[in-house]
Amino acid sequence: MQVWRSLSELPAFPGRAVVTIGNFDGVHIGHRYLFDDVCARAAAVEASAIVLTFDPHPVHLLAPDRELKLLTPMPERLRLFAESNLDGVLILRFDAELAAMPAQDFVQQILVDRLRVCEILVGHDFRFGFRAVGNVDLLREMGAQHDFRMTPVTPLQSRGKTVSSTRIRKLIAAGSVAAAARLLGRHYAVVGPIATGRGIGGRETVPTLNLAPYPELLPLRGVYVTRTECNGWSGRSVTNIGRNPTMGETELHLESHYLDTPPLGWVHGEEMRVTFLFRIREEIKFPSVEALRERIGRDIRLARKYFARQR
Repeated sequence: MQVWRSLSELPAFPGRAVVTIGNFDGVHIGHRYLFDDVCARAAAVEASAIVLTFDPHPVHLLAPDRELKLLTPMPERLRLFAESNLDGVLILRFDAELAAMPAQDFVQQILVDRLRVCEILVGHDFRFGFRAVGNVDLLREMGAQHDFRMTPVTPLQSRGKTVSSTRIRKLIAAGSVAAAARLLGRHYAVVGPIATGRGIGGRETVPTLNLAPYPELLPLRGVYVTRTECNGWSGRSVTNIGRNPTMGETELHLESHYLDTPPLGWVHGEEMRVTFLFRIREEIKFPSVEALRERIGRDIRLARKYFARQR
């Protein structure tokens, strides 16, 4: 899969392209269903299957007060795109200049002149261009002029509700990571560098691997059954997201305790991935370190039972 991070990087296409446009945060089962359709339609006419997406998310510029937390930062999104057999991803920087581009110019200059689109797949409510005046009707009209087809996409449904990034964000923010996994088509994960902890876990309770402050969406504070990966090794783990109230701390931490002894030591700054499987409990302030230590032991036993049932 080719990745182009600007129009200047985009080569001249020898053929035409089937294109879908969106942010695709989460790359959930609805997105994957759409990508399969794009790839199939492209193969049928010997065209390229292309995703056009944006970075940063348009909400950050158009509605900064929303403070949107992403499910998948761009590196993770690209990794997931690559699993869908797409030919290429064009990432356009969403800045004031792009936001001010008239919808007709967006179609002419990007879709027609650069991507040489022969078919575009978007949802019925898709809007684009300056002040979001572009819609599927404009795409149909310009498609007739420029020899491309506009195909509306019906959103995928799960249990009677549309599968959407917004729905998944709400589930994860509520700690419902198992329900979110059904809509993502995989378990939710966060990725970031290892941070040096204060050593409290190793001294008082259990040793942990600590994630550096994470700028995007974390599940609700609490204790989770997880898998934690670092330096190519993935192991069963229990992860706490919280402020360690029993220890009197105030900063939010993500700390993973391996259930099995990892083969190597860890280095500050190395990347770690934490995948959330099941929520055990909420964050609790215990009356003593001894009570906390006892509850951690129970959490570990529950996590071991969870993994035993998955065999």
